[in-house]
Amino acid sequence: MDRAVELAALHTENDWCQIVEFLTSNSFPFHLDSSPTELTVKRRIERGDFSPPDNAGYWVLAGGVRVGLAILSDVRDPGALIDLRLRESSRGFGLGLLALLALADAAFSSNGHMQRLEGTTRDDNIAMQRTFLKAGWVKESHYRAAGPEINGVQNDILGYSLTRGDWISGESHPPNWAVGLSLQ
Repeated sequence: MDRAVELAALHTENDWCQIVEFLTSNSFPFHLDSSPTELTVKRRIERGDFSPPDNAGYWVLAGGVRVGLAILSDVRDPGALIDLRLRESSRGFGLGLLALLALADAAFSSNGHMQRLEGTTRDDNIAMQRTFLKAGWVKESHYRAAGPEINGVQNDILGYSLTRGDWISGESHPPNWAVGLSLQ
C-alpha cells in the first residue's frame, strides 16, 4: 500500500453515490453511527454535512485509490471538528496518521481564521489515540462515561486538539493543568 496520501475535495453533487457506497459498505466501530444506512447518508448529504459553506469534505487517496473520507465541520468557526474514516481494508497501515497530517495542512492553509482543530474518540480506540498523539495533537479533555452504552459498556470520550500555533511550530503545547481552582 502506498505510504503517501493526498486529499481530493468532495463534490456532493457528483460524488453522492460514492459517498453512500463508502459509508454503507464499511463498518466504523468507534463512531456513533458505526454502520450508516443509505437513508442516513443521503439525509446527511442533503443537510450539507459534507459540503460548503459550513463543512468541507475530502476523499483520502493513497496511490490514487480512495481509502478514506475526511470531513471538517464548522469551518467558518475558529475551531473546526474533524471526522476521519478509513476503509476497513486500509486500516493498520499508518494511513490515518498521514490523513490527519494532510487534513491539518489543508485546514490551516486554506482557512486563515481557523485557530484550532478538534477531534474526539472513545477510550477503547487505542489506534486513534496513538494517531492523534503521533500527529502532534494534544489530549485536552476526558469525559467519563460520556459515550453511548454499547454492549453494556459506557465508554469515556477523549478530546484532542491541534492549534494553529502547534501546527506552525511543529511542537505540541499541552495545557497547564496546574492552573485553576484548588480545594486547598
